[in-house]
Amino acid sequence: MIGTVGLESGVQSNYRITHGSWDEAMQVISQLPEFERDYSVEVLAQRVANREYLLLIAWYGERPVAFKLGYALDDERFYSWLGGVIPAYRELGIGTDLLVQQEAWILGQGYGVLEVKSRNCFPKMLRLLLKQGYLISHVEPQGQVDQHIIYFSKTFSRLWQST
Repeated sequence: MIGTVGLESGVQSNYRITHGSWDEAMQVISQLPEFERDYSVEVLAQRVANREYLLLIAWYGERPVAFKLGYALDDERFYSWLGGVIPAYRELGIGTDLLVQQEAWILGQGYGVLEVKSRNCFPKMLRLLLKQGYLISHVEPQGQVDQHIIYFSKTFSRLWQST
């Protein structure tokens, strides 16, 4: 997929989304201030070991600027585990496009439900999920309200899935 973004300079530029590698994901992760824990290639690979997974990378020129990683929970459900956009490339629709690409891929693979978790402290992500038709399925209280974990799911009609 190729998209067009408007940069701060006002210049329109193209970005593309491809399947990615662990090293490309790590290039993005290292530039995401929200990530509290240390991720490594080993942590990512271990999380998806023995599961079908999808790793998407958004590129601006030759630079990876965003990623989205998810994996199968079972034959019906897919979990969108981790993702982010480097701060300088936010508000350009790249995160939305990654989510839409992930949804299209899971539909093509025959999954019926996409599940996601976020926290109250990430209001832009919460708004994105609601705007894209995700429903809140559960809230897990944490010490402070902004740390509450919010569970979302989106169910896809079998009519739209390929056979």
